[in-house]
Amino acid sequence: MTLKYSPPSAHQHSLPLSELVLLEETDVERGLTEEQVAERTATYGRNALPRLARVHPLRRLASQFLHPLVLVLIAAGAVSALVSEYLDAAVIAAVVIIDAAVGLVQESRAEAALSGLQDLLQAQVHVIRDGTDTVIDATGLVPGDVVLLAAGAQVPADIRITEALATRVDESPLTGESLPVGKSAGSVDPASALHERTNMLYAGTHIVAGVVKGIVVATGEETEIGAIHRLIGGADMLATPLTEELGRFTVFITIFIFILAAISFVGGLFHGETPKDMFIASVALAVGAIPEGMPAVVSVTLAIGVVRMARRGAIIRRLAAVEMLGSVTVICTDKTGTLTENRMTVQSLFTPAFTYHLTGADPAGEGLLVREDGLIPVSGDSDAALLACALAATAASDALLAYRSGSWETHGDPTDVALAIMAQHIPHEEVQVLEELRIPFTPARRFSAAVVLDTATEEGWTYVRGAPEVVLASCRAMLLPDGSTVPLDRARMQGTLDAAMRSGERIVAFAEASGNAFRHGNEDELPHHLTYVGSAGMVDPVRMGVREAIASCARGGIATKMVTGDQPETAQAVAGTLGLFQDSSTRVLLGSALAAQDSASAEDIREAAVFSRVTPDMKIQIVRALQDDSEVVAMTGDGVNDAPALRQAHVGIAMGRSGTAVARDAADIVLTDDNFATLEHAIEEGRGAIDNVIKYLAWALPTNMGEGLIILVAALLGTPLPILPSQILWVNLTTAVFLGMTLAIEAKDANIMNRPPRDIHGALISGEIVRHVIFVGVLVVASTGILFWWERGSGLSEAQARTAAVNLLILVEILCLLSYRTERFALQWSVLRKNIWMLAGIAVQLLIQGAFTYWPPLAAAFGAAAVPFPTWLKILAVGFLTGGAVELEKHLLRPHAHRFRNE
Repeated sequence: MTLKYSPPSAHQHSLPLSELVLLEETDVERGLTEEQVAERTATYGRNALPRLARVHPLRRLASQFLHPLVLVLIAAGAVSALVSEYLDAAVIAAVVIIDAAVGLVQESRAEAALSGLQDLLQAQVHVIRDGTDTVIDATGLVPGDVVLLAAGAQVPADIRITEALATRVDESPLTGESLPVGKSAGSVDPASALHERTNMLYAGTHIVAGVVKGIVVATGEETEIGAIHRLIGGADMLATPLTEELGRFTVFITIFIFILAAISFVGGLFHGETPKDMFIASVALAVGAIPEGMPAVVSVTLAIGVVRMARRGAIIRRLAAVEMLGSVTVICTDKTGTLTENRMTVQSLFTPAFTYHLTGADPAGEGLLVREDGLIPVSGDSDAALLACALAATAASDALLAYRSGSWETHGDPTDVALAIMAQHIPHEEVQVLEELRIPFTPARRFSAAVVLDTATEEGWTYVRGAPEVVLASCRAMLLPDGSTVPLDRARMQGTLDAAMRSGERIVAFAEASGNAFRHGNEDELPHHLTYVGSAGMVDPVRMGVREAIASCARGGIATKMVTGDQPETAQAVAGTLGLFQDSSTRVLLGSALAAQDSASAEDIREAAVFSRVTPDMKIQIVRALQDDSEVVAMTGDGVNDAPALRQAHVGIAMGRSGTAVARDAADIVLTDDNFATLEHAIEEGRGAIDNVIKYLAWALPTNMGEGLIILVAALLGTPLPILPSQILWVNLTTAVFLGMTLAIEAKDANIMNRPPRDIHGALISGEIVRHVIFVGVLVVASTGILFWWERGSGLSEAQARTAAVNLLILVEILCLLSYRTERFALQWSVLRKNIWMLAGIAVQLLIQGAFTYWPPLAAAFGAAAVPFPTWLKILAVGFLTGGAVELEKHLLRPHAHRFRNE
C-alpha cells in the first residue's frame, strides 16, 4: 500500500538523515518518481510564492481622491466653479488628477516587493528523478526532490544537505552573516538558530564554493523566504505625521469656515440683505479662508526635497518619506553593507617577529604594508615570514583577480579574495600548485592546504591556512625574519591574536612545512610538525564618513542602533569603532533574548545600541517596540531578511548597490552609494523640507484668515465688500504660485542638525502660529478696511477702492513672505540674496498686479479699475506699517523660536 506523502516536521535540520529520507519518501540516489512528483505538485503546488490579493486599480484610483489634502483642492475647485471662475477650476482639477496619478504609482511598491521575492525562486536547477540527472525550472521542485548545486548557483528551495564538498554559502541576504558559512551533512541541535544550521540550505542564498547534494524539504511559501513574504504582507503601513496633522487641520479649518460662513450669512440677513447676496458673500468668505494652494505647495516642497536628496544619493520612492525623515528619532541600521563595506579586508598581518598594517586594499596592490616601527618592507628582505604568509595565503586559494576594461574584478570566496589582495602587497614569485595535493577547506577540517613546487629548486613545500586554534595546535616552531626557526612561543602568539580578535578582527593563521606534510597522514588532520609563519587579521571595514554621520545624528537628537544577524563580538567591535556606545547604559542585546518574550523588555530595547543574531521577525519586533515607545523609526537594510522591517518602519531605507531587489522594492528610500552617511544628508534635507512647509503655513494661513474675516466683518456691519470673491481667488492663486512656491526651494538652516527632531505628537500648527494667525489676520482686516474706506472717502469708485485693497493685500503678503524666511531683519541683502527665485517671484507678482490694475481685459474680468498715483503712496504707507507690525511681533513675541530660522 502506498502512503500519501506528508510534509516533514519543522525540525528537518535535527532529524537523522535516514529518518528524514523515510519521512520524505524519497531515494537519495534515484530521487522521486514522476508519479510522486505529480502527486506532490497537485498537493503543494508550484515552488513559487503566492501573490497577495491586489486592490482593483479603479478602487485604488478612487482612494486617491479621499486624501484630506485632495479634498481641500476639490472643495477649492468647486468653489471656483460656483463663482464662475471656470479657468481656475480647470487648473485645480488638473492638479487633483496629477496628484492622484502620482499616488497611484507610489502605492504599487508593496506589490513590487512581493514580486521581487517571486524572482528569487526563478532559476534552473539540476534534479535527480527516476535515477536521471536532469535540468528543470526551479518552480517545478517539490518536497522530496534530490538536487545538485555547485558554486555560483542560487539555492531554489529549503534543502537538507546529504553530501557536501568544501561547500560555503553566502547567507547574508537571509541572516545578515557577513562571511560565507561552511556547510556539511549531519544533524544539528533541534534548538539551533537559523544561522547555526550548517546542514541546511535556504532559498534565496548563494553557493560561493564547493558542490552540494541535498533533499528539498520545503518549497514556495513554506520556505524561510516564504515566511518573510508573509511578514512583508503583514507589516503595517503607517500614516505619516504630516499627513495626519494636515488631515486634522483640514477638518478643523473646514468646520471653522462653515461656522464663519453661517455667521456671515445670518448677519447679512439681519441687515436686510437678500439670501442670494449673502450666499455669494459666504462663498467669498470660504474662498478667502481656504488656503487653496496649500496642498500643491506642500507637495511641491516635498518634491523639491526629493530632487535635493537624489543629488546626494538618496532616491525617494514615496513622497511622504521626505517629511518623515525630518521627524526620525531612531535609526535601526544593518551592519554589513551599510555601516561597513561588505567586503573582507586584511587590516593586520602578524609574523612571529613583527606586526604590520595594510593601508589600501585594492587588487592593484596600491597602498602600503607598514611595520609598527614605520618600516616599509620589501618581500622577505626584512622578514622572511612575509613571503611565507603570501605563499600560504594564495596556495590553496580559488580567488581570481583579473584586470579587465580598465578595472580590477574579483571573484571567489571573500576570504580568499581578501588574502589574495594582501599577497599583492608582498612581492613574491609564482609557484606551481600540485592540484592532486590540494586539500580544500571544510567546516570539519577548519583548514585548507596545498603542496607547491618551487620551480627554481624543484623542491616541494606544504602551505597551510586555517583557524588559528587549529593551526597553532599543530605548530612546533616559528619562522624568524632571517629565515631561521625557533621553538614556537605559543603564549605570546596566542596573546597577540586574542587581542586582535577582541578588536573585531577575524584571524586566519598560516603555517608551512618542507615536502608533502600529508604523505604519511590523514588529510582531515594537520600533522604536528608545522612551522608557524604568521596570521592575517581581517575586518569588514567601516565606510568612510559613517562615524561622523552617526555623531551628527546624535547631535540632532537621533539615536542609531545596529541591528544585525552577525555574531555579537564582531557587531560590538564595529559599534565601538563607530561610537555607538555613548554611555554605560547602552549594551548589546542578543536575538535569543528577543525570542524569549519575558527576557527583553521595552526598556531593554530602548537602551540597547546593538542587536546581534536577530531574525527577520525580531527586526519587526524591535521596530514595533520602538514605535510603541513613541519613537519615529527609520530602518536600513540590504537583504531579503530586512524587507519586512523596512515595510514596518516609518521610513524604510534600502541599499542601491549591494541591496536585493526585495529590499529596494519594500523601501521608501534607496541609497545609491550604500552609505549610511548619505542617510544623514537625507535627514538634513527632510528637516529642511518640513521647515519650508511650516514656513508656508505660517505665511499662508494669516492672510487667508484675514481675507475671510474681511468678508465676515463686512457682512456683520452691512457694508460693501472691500474685496470681491473673484479678486480673493486671484490673490490666493497667484500668490501661491509666484510667492508661496518660492518657499519650497528655501535652503535649509546651516545648523539644522544641531536641534532635536520635530515632535510628531506636537501640533504642526502650534499655539505660537495660532496667535500669529490671529494677529496678522486682524492686521489684514484693519489695513484693507482702512484703505478701502479711505479711498472711498477720497472720491474713488468702489472698483478703484477694491483694486487698492487687493494691491495692499499683495504687498502685505510679500512683506510677510520676507519676514518669515528669517529671524533677522527681513530686508537685509544678505538675507534676500539667499533665495534669488523668491526675488524673481516677487518681481513677477508685481508685474501681473500691474496688469491686473491697468490692463483693461484683465481688470474687467476681475472687477478692477486703474488707480491714481497718490493711491500707490497710500498703499505703500499702509503696507509698510502693517509689515513693520509683523516684524515687531516676530522679534518681541517669538525671539527664541526656530520655526522660521534660515540663518
